[in-house]
Amino acid sequence: MKMLTRVLYSRSFYESLVSTINNCKHRNASNQTIEEFVAEFNNTINGLRDAFNSVEVVPTEFERLSDIYHLSKPTRKISVNSEFTILYRYDANENMVQIGPFVDKDEIHLQIQSNKD
Repeated sequence: MKMLTRVLYSRSFYESLVSTINNCKHRNASNQTIEEFVAEFNNTINGLRDAFNSVEVVPTEFERLSDIYHLSKPTRKISVNSEFTILYRYDANENMVQIGPFVDKDEIHLQIQSNKD
């Protein structure tokens, strides 16, 4: 059973996110530990969220995701290109907490529907 998730984003946010992913991946391939990479990526995502505060990423179903990852609501998700799905949630202080760092969307059977501006 596939889960349909609706992803809303502005074009500028999407372009910034793709650029950030590519930069982080490049640096991670060289000398960063995964912990450093996740910390840097989380900081960048929070910065992008602040810069593009109209962006909201809204999963419409949580059941399968929660079953697999034992997550509590709310959970958010961003799909980047066709390669990565980034899962994260908000903690009690409204900071985003990364789950991952990356989860292959085929692995969790997510189908993405994107609504561009």
